[in-house]
Amino acid sequence: MSGQGRRPSTADRWHRLRRSPSMRAALALVLAALGVVAVIYGARAIVRDPLRPGAVRAGEPVGGGVAAEPSSGSSPNVETAQAATPASTSSIVWALSARFGQTQFALAQTTCAGTPCPALLRTQDGGRTWQQVHSFTQADVSSAQGDAQPLIQPAGAISDLRFLDARTGYLFGSDLWVTHDGGRSFTQVQHPGVSVLDVAVHDGQAHALTAASCIQGGCTGRLEVARIGTGRTPAVTDAVAGVTPPGEVSDAGIVTAGENLLVLAHAERSGGEASGAWRLTGDALTPLSTPPACNGKTIEAATGLGATSRMVAVCDAVVTSRSTSYSTVTSVDGGATWQLVGAGNLTLPTQGHVTIAAKDPTHVVAVSGGPREALDGTTRSLSDIAVAASKDGGASWTEGSPTPRPSPGGFDSLQASQPGVAAVTRHDGDIWTSADDGVHWSRHAVGAR
Repeated sequence: MSGQGRRPSTADRWHRLRRSPSMRAALALVLAALGVVAVIYGARAIVRDPLRPGAVRAGEPVGGGVAAEPSSGSSPNVETAQAATPASTSSIVWALSARFGQTQFALAQTTCAGTPCPALLRTQDGGRTWQQVHSFTQADVSSAQGDAQPLIQPAGAISDLRFLDARTGYLFGSDLWVTHDGGRSFTQVQHPGVSVLDVAVHDGQAHALTAASCIQGGCTGRLEVARIGTGRTPAVTDAVAGVTPPGEVSDAGIVTAGENLLVLAHAERSGGEASGAWRLTGDALTPLSTPPACNGKTIEAATGLGATSRMVAVCDAVVTSRSTSYSTVTSVDGGATWQLVGAGNLTLPTQGHVTIAAKDPTHVVAVSGGPREALDGTTRSLSDIAVAASKDGGASWTEGSPTPRPSPGGFDSLQASQPGVAAVTRHDGDIWTSADDGVHWSRHAVGAR
C-alpha cells in the first residue's frame, strides 16, 4: 500500500488498469488468498483456542439454550469393512460391552503401522478367543493411553463403546461412530456439542449425552441428552433435554432404569462443586432430590436393575488418603425417592471414581479406579483391592478376591451381564471376569500369550 502511494497515477489510468483482463485476474487471486487466510485464521480461533473470550465453540448452545446444529453439507465419513485378524498380544483393553449370547465386544489400544490406535475386538465364543475386527488409524490417542487419562478426550478421539446387540453399536469420545454389521464397517455420526460422554438406550432408542465448551479433561458448557437418528446419514437429532452444570465437569454419564433416565456429572475432587445429578422429567432435566442419607452430598454412582424402575446408588463419600467410604441407597421409582440400606457400608481404595453395576436386583458389584482424574500420589499395594460385591442389593458388601492380584490402581471399566461380571484394568490390559457375581475373579488375555 505504501509503494502504491508513492507512484503517481490518474483516475483514467486506474480505470484502464481495472478493466484489463490481467488486472482482474490479479485482483481475483488476491481476494481468494485473503479468503483462505480468513478461513484458516477462523478455524484456528475455534479449534486451537477454544477458551478465547467471545470465541464460537463448535456445537455450543446459542440463543435460548438450543444446540447449534453440526454442519451437514457433506456426506458422513465412512470406515469401510476390514478383514478380521487374531487380536494382538499387545492389545490393551480399554472398555467392554455387554454380552449377547457368546458375543462380546471390547475397545482396545493396538498398533497401526507402528503408531498407537484404537481397535474394536470381538469374541464369538464367550471370551475364549478374540479377533480384531476394525481399527481407526486416524483417531487421536494422544491422551487415551495409560491408566490416568481423562474421560474427556481431544477432538478425534475414540475412548468408549456401547453395543445395543450383536450387530449395532457405537464407539464414542469426541467423535461418534455407529456400526450395523458387528463392527466390520462404521459411519460417523454428526452431533452437537464438542464431546460425546455417553450413549445409552432410553425409551427403546439410543441416546447420546453430549457436552459443549470442552477441552481435554473437562467441559464447562451445557450437557444435553439427545436421540440418535437412524438411516444412511445418521445424526444426533431431537434434543430431549439439557442442563448447564455449575462449573467444569470431568466425567458425566447416563443411568437408566426402566423408563427412567438420570444424568450424573462429576468434577475433579479438588476442582470445585461441579458435581451434580439430574432426572429426566418430561422434556427437562431437573435436579435429583438428594437422599437425606447422603448428608447433602451428590450421588457418586448409580445403576439400574434390569427393565424395572429399581436403582441402587452410593453417596456421602467420606475420603481419607487411602480409602473412601460410601453409603448405599436404593430407589423403586426411578430415582424420585430413595431409601437408605447401609450407612457407610461400602469402602474402596481412594482413586478415581466409584462405579457400580448390577446383574439383577440382588447382586451388585462396585469398583474404584477408572480414568477419571490424576492418581492421588498414595503408594498402592496389592492389599488395596478395588472391588466389592453385594448379594443383598447393597445392604452389605464383601471385598472381592481377584486371582492373581491385579496391579494397584483399580478397575477402569465394569460390565455386569449374563452369565457373570467383567472388568478391565489398564495396568495389565487384560479382562477380569467373575462367575459368582463379583466375589472371585480371574484374569484373561485377549491375545494368545
